[in-house]
Amino acid sequence: MRILIGYDGSDSAEKILDDLPRAGLPPQAEALLVSVDESQGSAFPESGDESPEHSAGTLEKSRALAVERLQIEFAGWTVGSESLAGSATLLPAQLLIDRAADWQADLIVVGAQGRSANSKLPLGSVARQVVTEANCSVRIVRSRQPQTQSPRILIGVDGLSGSESVVRAVASRSWPAGAEAKLLSAVLRAPLVIEAHPWREWYLVREAQLAAEPKLQAAGLTVSREIQEGDPKRTLLEEAERWEADSIFVGATGLHRVAQLLLGSVPAALCAQANCSVEVVRASFKGATDDFV
Repeated sequence: MRILIGYDGSDSAEKILDDLPRAGLPPQAEALLVSVDESQGSAFPESGDESPEHSAGTLEKSRALAVERLQIEFAGWTVGSESLAGSATLLPAQLLIDRAADWQADLIVVGAQGRSANSKLPLGSVARQVVTEANCSVRIVRSRQPQTQSPRILIGVDGLSGSESVVRAVASRSWPAGAEAKLLSAVLRAPLVIEAHPWREWYLVREAQLAAEPKLQAAGLTVSREIQEGDPKRTLLEEAERWEADSIFVGATGLHRVAQLLLGSVPAALCAQANCSVEVVRASFKGATDDFV
């Protein structure tokens, strides 16, 4: 597995290092920490912070410490580090997306906010663009504190092919003992029209959950299932908060450039509003047909 980590030395970037051990990542993997050279372009342009503490030299030292920490935390990983040169035309998010494509990354990990942590925007511009335009899976990190319990993973299941990719992604991970997974489906209340077949949707998601359960159990997860009636975005957000989930896994169906502006799709809304990490799963590096609409 190849994991590209967007690292800018901010508090949000440090939360990535706290989150990764709870993400079920494999014991053998390649990781690449990538920063943007601030001398040629601000790593997170919405911040406008040019203070010395954010100099290129300081960032390089911070990134080196982050590499050392990952090598200790994940002894079987090969960890590399590099800096990309930004400019007015080569903005950070596009640089990360292009580098991930060149390197054939399986997963991009970025913080929900960069150096603009005090921004009023619910999701930093870099994270927003990466999650909507990358051709591989993306993990947006918001690390819960304190993390006193075993990881809890909330999996959005809609009965479509994208859900199968999400389950495969979770089941392929190496989860610590005691980790829990909840399969959650949200079914909108059908209109009072016979032709709408309101129970068909319930049947599809139930069958999808039943098929997913043994795969997740085989990965050592304690699995529960639930179907709720309501809007998928609100249902997943509220359940993640109530259940104190560490992360939400969801398929990338519905993400496109319009979502970058409106954040109206389910995965985009979760990335913007969830109080925990969100991993948006794409079926393959090259992009599956159900990733975009």
